[in-house]
Amino acid sequence: ADPAIVTPTLQVEKRKLVQQAELLNADLNSERERRTQAEYVIECKEVELTQALARLGEYERGEYGLREAVVEIKSKKEEIALRDKDITELTRLVNQLEEKLDSLAEENEFLREKM
Repeated sequence: ADPAIVTPTLQVEKRKLVQQAELLNADLNSERERRTQAEYVIECKEVELTQALARLGEYERGEYGLREAVVEIKSKKEEIALRDKDITELTRLVNQLEEKLDSLAEENEFLREKM
């Protein structure tokens, strides 16, 4: 069997791998965009947290009620916890997609060498 001869089976397999790689690249780009958006949200939430801490200072000086301060701080902590959970999930997904992409690239290279 001449290794320079490309069999129809290898051509089909190559097309499948290329399609999978393209889909994974699209998914990876989508997840990267979601991560970028999440990072923007994080920055916004950090500003809000700073404002909440300023509000706490007002409370400590007697300029803000205890009930309002407790509710606001609890809300901000919950938002931060949700944000952190989303970031962790997005990071996990991006890592999985990068691993799949690397694997497909290696398999594609192997098949190209066989052709």
